[in-house]
Amino acid sequence: MITALNASSPLTVRVRSETLRILNATQSRTRSLPSEVLSIIFQHACPTPDILAEQPGTQMPPFHLVLRLVSASWYNTVQLTPRLWTSVFLPDLCAENVDIQARYLKLCLENSGSLPLTLSFRFDEELWNISWSVSPIVDAILECSAHRIQALRLLRPPRTWLEKLIPKMCQLATIHIDNPRRDLPWSPDKAEERFYLPTSAKIRQIYIRCPSLVTFVLKFLLKCPNVIDFGCRFLLPPIKVQNPHNVLKSPLILSHLSTFSWSTNRSLHGISEWDRALFNFIHFPALKRFNWWVGRGLACYHLEADDAFLSRFPQSVTVLELGAVALNPMEESLHHFFPLTGVTQLQLRHCEYDFLEEAFSVLSRGTDRNTVLFPKLTSMIIDHRVFVEVEPPWVVFQPGSGKALAQMLRARIGLIDEFKLIVQVAHLTRRWNEESWQALREVMRDGLDLTIIEHGLPVIII
Repeated sequence: MITALNASSPLTVRVRSETLRILNATQSRTRSLPSEVLSIIFQHACPTPDILAEQPGTQMPPFHLVLRLVSASWYNTVQLTPRLWTSVFLPDLCAENVDIQARYLKLCLENSGSLPLTLSFRFDEELWNISWSVSPIVDAILECSAHRIQALRLLRPPRTWLEKLIPKMCQLATIHIDNPRRDLPWSPDKAEERFYLPTSAKIRQIYIRCPSLVTFVLKFLLKCPNVIDFGCRFLLPPIKVQNPHNVLKSPLILSHLSTFSWSTNRSLHGISEWDRALFNFIHFPALKRFNWWVGRGLACYHLEADDAFLSRFPQSVTVLELGAVALNPMEESLHHFFPLTGVTQLQLRHCEYDFLEEAFSVLSRGTDRNTVLFPKLTSMIIDHRVFVEVEPPWVVFQPGSGKALAQMLRARIGLIDEFKLIVQVAHLTRRWNEESWQALREVMRDGLDLTIIEHGLPVIII
């Protein structure tokens, strides 16, 4: 029973007494619950963080550790509920806290029994050269539990993960390796000797954001025929294998692939032979989302040769994301995407401002479903984050951007009923003049339901 604290104010005593009465009544109800029922309640209440989210996990204490603090009964129930211990998120592993984090991981591995595991670890850069996976305290039990790991996300993992642990994860379904450093201590021709493939045939989601050989990435695709979500950034051209046709000898059909993210490998003559070979051989009949990162500060040069590749895209593609695209003064890059008539959402991320202006212009052309680019387009996201410092830090769109938007929307009246534009890390409406606002009002009066979100807030058009 919780007892009231001494206080000088009668009002404070009454308030605290009522609060304590409610707490004691609640505790008395939960005390009468069988531990099995309490365990089921805990499992349903326990949050399940998304391992593929931009910032997986949370800075809050783990839910089950908080529950253990309530009472001895709850402590025992949590300890004996394996499912509460199957997701382990260690957001900041560094030399100062690695031992205590390792002890928590050991506790999770022991209490989770034989259930499948979800692990997300973010290592500090200084831990790259360590000779253990997390800590000598836990490495042995972690290696013994490798076969239980179904979902894995690693930021800057130590070498031992790539060489020893990942190959033992025979039940792995989701893998996310994020190692953005360019100064890795291996040469490109030896990279694939350092990063071994897991033996799992159940992999459904793959995301590799680290310098990797194209040949290594292609092996991932060839060995994972059931993958549904694949992404790769920071590709390196292979040194040992000069001819891509020695690796891709027949069409690669990924029947289940729904999301395909690719970072173009550049050459002096535009897109490299490896990308062209991939574009010629790969087929994905169920594709819904195509994310193409062209490369920082580079335009979509020489895309004519890849028109055939784009024309083979299935009509199921509804989301197109283009990243880090610069304006090509020799051609209109978006023109090559006319075959993707099923696109309903266009995302332009980290693109140069001149390319964004061109995009509005190209999207404004045409008069019917056969001549308008992306005739089913109802959503557009512009994230103008840049990789270098600029002044001002946030780009301010030109006054004419509002009128260009209105022209784009007017070309689509009769094709769509609504449109949503989301702008992040840029000022879209700051310089709009009355002519721009009036053009948008007229589009809305003509029957198009327009929503503009700027910095997370709706823009009011009256």
